[in-house]
Amino acid sequence: MGRETLRAKELLEARRFELWAERIEDAGLQALAGARLQAAQSRVLPALKARASSTPASALDVATSVILGNNALPLQRELLSAPPLPSVVPVQPSYQQNPAPQPDPSDLSDSADTPLHPEIVAKAAELGYEYTRILDFVRGAIGTEWYPGAQRGALGCLRARAGNDVDQASLLIALLRASNVPARYVHGIARVPLSDFEASLNLQGSGDVLRALNRSLRSHRPVLQGGVVQAVELELTWVSAYLPFV
Repeated sequence: MGRETLRAKELLEARRFELWAERIEDAGLQALAGARLQAAQSRVLPALKARASSTPASALDVATSVILGNNALPLQRELLSAPPLPSVVPVQPSYQQNPAPQPDPSDLSDSADTPLHPEIVAKAAELGYEYTRILDFVRGAIGTEWYPGAQRGALGCLRARAGNDVDQASLLIALLRASNVPARYVHGIARVPLSDFEASLNLQGSGDVLRALNRSLRSHRPVLQGGVVQAVELELTWVSAYLPFV
């Protein structure tokens, strides 16, 4: 392997770092992964450049085979590892609780993630302030994406017509509050059938699904039945709303 080949490898790895940086920025993960990416880049690219410029040609194959044999370098293991699933008390739906939880003023208030922004209020008015139509809108018109935590909020989710469970919950809460329906967040762990993830992610097989969840940094735990992954436990966010009894 000559110096020209090593130089080409250096350029290729530099481009890979650029693509990872773009992905991290698009996902809003600079605070979580940006420093680690820069640390990896500062180790890898100078090493490749130094080897290509100063190592004798006869030693190039041996000196670089360990580094260049790993196409992903250290990035996949460093950056794409989801945190462990926390221990969370099972969620009991509000309608099953006795007595049922009562609303408080905060369930109607404006907040950073659930703002009563003119666009939110206009959409609620467009839906007739009807909670059934609001729920159908969020379910049917908002695409599901998999990323950790709240990143877009209600307004960003509405504008993008997409979001994860937290941002979709924020949008639903904001639309309900704009319709004078008290609503709040509920967090817990759900057991989701593997087939649901395959349909949502357009993937086949537990391996691809688990890798996708790991890349998205979503805490999860596979559920085995008969030695085969049949479901995945995942931390999710829902909405509890105080609705009139019909």
